[in-house]
Amino acid sequence: ASPIETPTERPMDGSVGAPPDGGFADPEAVLGTDLPDASMPGALPNAPNRTPRASRAFVAAVVSLTMTAVGSVVLSLPQVFAECGAVGGVAALAGFAALTDASLVILARAARSTDARTYEQTVTNVVGKTGGKVVRVCLVVLLFGTLVSLQIIAADLAAPVVEAAMYGDKPGFWSSRLVINTAVFLLVYPLSLLENLSQLATASSGAFVVMLGVAGVLVARFAKAGFPVADDVVVLGSNPKEIALALPVGALAFTCHFNVVEISRELREAKEEETPGTVDDDRRANERDQTRDEDGETSSAFGVFGAATRFRETKREDDERVIRIVVWFAAFPFYVLFATVGYLGFGRGVSGDVLTEWIGDGEMAAAQIAVAAVNVLKYPLMGFALRGIVVAAADDAYARLFFAGRNSAETTTGDALGASLLDEEGEDEEEEPLVGEGSASAANDAGTTARRNSRETGKKGAPRFVRAAALCVLHASIALCAVALRRLALVLDLIGATCGVTVAFIVPGWVLWSSLEKKNSRGGAEGGGEKKLARLGSRVLAATLVAAGVATSACGVAAVVAEMV
Repeated sequence: ASPIETPTERPMDGSVGAPPDGGFADPEAVLGTDLPDASMPGALPNAPNRTPRASRAFVAAVVSLTMTAVGSVVLSLPQVFAECGAVGGVAALAGFAALTDASLVILARAARSTDARTYEQTVTNVVGKTGGKVVRVCLVVLLFGTLVSLQIIAADLAAPVVEAAMYGDKPGFWSSRLVINTAVFLLVYPLSLLENLSQLATASSGAFVVMLGVAGVLVARFAKAGFPVADDVVVLGSNPKEIALALPVGALAFTCHFNVVEISRELREAKEEETPGTVDDDRRANERDQTRDEDGETSSAFGVFGAATRFRETKREDDERVIRIVVWFAAFPFYVLFATVGYLGFGRGVSGDVLTEWIGDGEMAAAQIAVAAVNVLKYPLMGFALRGIVVAAADDAYARLFFAGRNSAETTTGDALGASLLDEEGEDEEEEPLVGEGSASAANDAGTTARRNSRETGKKGAPRFVRAAALCVLHASIALCAVALRRLALVLDLIGATCGVTVAFIVPGWVLWSSLEKKNSRGGAEGGGEKKLARLGSRVLAATLVAAGVATSACGVAAVVAEMV
């Protein structure tokens, strides 16, 4: 699903066009994943001049991506600190934040380089159709499970409060899961019909404010009690097994990868309204901030590993500023504050839902309702990518039924841009022809044709009522699962440990590794020592992401098995 296009603008075959200039992307536009560092010019997210629309889009993107990442998982983080220790927990969150930062930037830059509109298209363009299919399956399973989980959590949080208020802590009709989950469905279904993320800005902002309020209540309660510290609080955890089993929760705390491509695309569309000269001013400022070497290249730092590298200038885009703000200035400090307060207050015995430590407390009951409200407001945001998959399936089914005889020339695949990601811009080396085409200009022609056909075939998409019916079936089935299969905790944990980790770490590492392999296959890996060092660092990063994903997945599966036995 894409926030920058209505479903009617999507090609029926899911294809996308080539980069608009028909050229080849700078490989280091995908490889550079430097973390913010005050010593590195331009690294901190200082916003350039923007038009009002672009400024609003930037703020909306920060809020949307933050609320995609931040949610009820925060209630389990004190338990992660209980296993890892106070300092160990902070270190673990910082490590996963760094990996998330790198993986999000890889996806955003790869999407820009290949003009992709969704996470799935990005992976298909870089890795191939097999990678796209893997991502599609993982997204469907992960997002369906996530939405069921949000429904279950909303009912679990709201039911005790309703029972206490209406039935004296006894079960009743209005506190039943059927009523609560039906109410959630009626609230979120209209929001699921919205066609881009900017239209969900109000809901995202509301969820953000409510979550800040819950954190404020928790901190105020801790302060009111005199900042007590439990006797069994430790600096570092000492049980490797328990630490390993707790880490998957922290690893998935920052997951927002399924929306980052759409948010990136929407930011670029909003920026098209910038007044002439704004981009040039940004470029000149960026050039002043960087130091050119003797070959006309600019210096930067490969911040994840601290390895020096030189590469051609790539202007820090707004989507990268959004990523750094969300990961390092929103989610990370919020998680550290919330987890530290919960752990210091209750020690190793802290619950997996820290709010339940105050059962019967009026303020905490209100906080439980607030978190349930956050889940309701987050629901359409978390399901936006799944919405796109369902709408595309509805469009395809409708086209097969009513337009089966249309001219096959109306659809153009995106194969022509598959090899475009890694060619360095501005180099004089001879490029290999693209698959199925004879030159870069042919790729540009193919991209233009694809975009034109996208608009033409988009008019034959399913009517609104067909899409609405498909989405109604989707969300009704999610609510039904939440009501009928309430003991899905282990299944959902297993989904997170497999599909969630694949989407967050393994696939971004795969994207980066594939881009390097494509570059080598065209003989473009030559260069000075520092470029070779840069590519070595990129390979290390790709391998680290995949290895971290595999290890986290193994720990998560082991935790599920241990809980079952």
